[in-house]
Amino acid sequence: MIRGCLWITSFFNIERGKRLYMTNEQALRNWDTAPDVLSVMEAKTLLNIGKTKMYELCYVPGFPKLQFGKQIKIPKDKLREFVYEKYLNIDE
Repeated sequence: MIRGCLWITSFFNIERGKRLYMTNEQALRNWDTAPDVLSVMEAKTLLNIGKTKMYELCYVPGFPKLQFGKQIKIPKDKLREFVYEKYLNIDE
């Protein structure tokens, strides 16, 4: 119980000062701050869709993905182009 209290206290101390870091989920809310190569879970957070829908999207013909065995990685720039061209009909 004491450990939990110490963690909460240190968390609130960080919140009172200037925030010098960004959590992973906050970074994934913006295309500019997201990593260049995304996992499926990071891509789903960035696109604000569910896990099942993201995996379905991974198997759409022409979807930009890198597959290493069972692991799927998605280049951020190619994902953005794919979504804009295929679903939003926007040319950058």
